[in-house]
Amino acid sequence: MHRRIRPITTVTLSPHDMVELREALGPLASVFHRQVAAAGAATDTEGVVARAAALLMRATIGGHICLSPEELEQHAEAAGVSGVPAEQLRSALPLHPWVSAGDGPTPLVFEGDRLYLRRFREAEVRLACAIRERVSAIALDSELPALVKPFREIFPLAAEVDWQGVAVAAGLRSRFCLITGGPGTGKTTTVARLLALLLEQNPNVRVALAAPT
Repeated sequence: MHRRIRPITTVTLSPHDMVELREALGPLASVFHRQVAAAGAATDTEGVVARAAALLMRATIGGHICLSPEELEQHAEAAGVSGVPAEQLRSALPLHPWVSAGDGPTPLVFEGDRLYLRRFREAEVRLACAIRERVSAIALDSELPALVKPFREIFPLAAEVDWQGVAVAAGLRSRFCLITGGPGTGKTTTVARLLALLLEQNPNVRVALAAPT
């Protein structure tokens, strides 16, 4: 169980507070806390933004891209870090010199009621732009007739709708396709069949796989 850090009322931490912060959040987050606190000494006198920044950095290790003030408050409570009330943080963020509302050089971004580390916000923007580009691409219908026979070999005509077949057909027509479903619904099988047809269409197609498990 984490020890609870005493509320900090200045940006200058005692050695004991720094040890507790380091134990609660890790060395990288504690160093970032010190940097953000120093940068915001004039505006973040209670250190709420600095603690939120440290919590955010710690959360990115667990896979989070951004967090709302309420989520940061919850992370603080879970880590045993006091002094990160959501409304106070929401008011303090726009005043901190290391925080901006969008594009810019600041290390932190507060946008859409979410706090980001700059590099993660920029990665999210690049990903969104790439998805929009693919979604708006012209459908490749002219290349589909040659796939009718192999498609029907995999998905024969049936009285009921074959939703895996629908998903594969959508994937063949678009440069971007999102396939979702609960456990055991056949997502992996569907993707494998889609790849088989893409290889039928172009034996030199490049395939890249990224998975969280």
